[in-house]
Amino acid sequence: MSDVKTKEAASVSEEIAVLRQDITRLSNAVADLVKHEAGHARHRVEDVVVDLYNESRAALGQAGTRAKGLGEELNHTIERNPATSVLAALGIGLVIGLLSRGRH
Repeated sequence: MSDVKTKEAASVSEEIAVLRQDITRLSNAVADLVKHEAGHARHRVEDVVVDLYNESRAALGQAGTRAKGLGEELNHTIERNPATSVLAALGIGLVIGLLSRGRH
């Protein structure tokens, strides 16, 4: 009977060794899959960041162009109507001065 038990113990030991190898291979495969997916996720995030950066630069450029256009338009309006512009500035200054005095 001891031969049978010895053979069974050896067989169980061999199966455990095979299971350990299988678990090691499975762990390595999962680790490789996680690394691969993490790389893809990083690339997708990088692409989104680059797209957002490019869009924000374009929007900033458009805002600068609009601001420059408004400034030029304001200069032309002042040049065409200098008296009206001076009176408007005086009126705005008077209102701001009255508002800043507060109630005393």
